[in-house]
Amino acid sequence: MQMNQMPKGLFGREIRLVSQPMMKDGPNTPGQPRKTAYEGDGIWVGQTEVTASDIPSQWHHHEN
Repeated sequence: MQMNQMPKGLFGREIRLVSQPMMKDGPNTPGQPRKTAYEGDGIWVGQTEVTASDIPSQWHHHEN
């Protein structure tokens, strides 16, 4: 592998490092601010934090 090539990860996709300053805000829901590292191909990868214990979670679905 040449020095400028990224290593291949699962399913032949590239592995990329996304640091905190590179993340974008959202999508947010009440009591759950989020930062997006990657969104596409039907997936979302990022960081979320539950900040309000008295606000119920919004409707959402985790695929099987």
